[in-house]
Amino acid sequence: MNKESFIQILLIAFGLFSILGAYFEWKFIYNSKKVQKIIKSIGRSGTKIFCIVIGAILFIIALLDMVHIIDIQLLFENKELINTTLNKYHNTTNLK
Repeated sequence: MNKESFIQILLIAFGLFSILGAYFEWKFIYNSKKVQKIIKSIGRSGTKIFCIVIGAILFIIALLDMVHIIDIQLLFENKELINTTLNKYHNTTNLK
């Protein structure tokens, strides 16, 4: 198994875990302190929708990578390019 396949499998697993956990309202997820903060902010149904959307996004990203529409590994390899670009943007916005 190569690095890209491993990342795809992880994204699919985390996406499905998030979707199923929200749909079935698994107690060990909903009882965690971090999720309790989200529930207090946007309510139980809002939290459910939020988790399903996050899970769907992860799942879709993995599928798009599988059919070679996007390339996740390229994003990780170009981390220096992304950081350099963000630093340049940050430096120009701080000057104003």
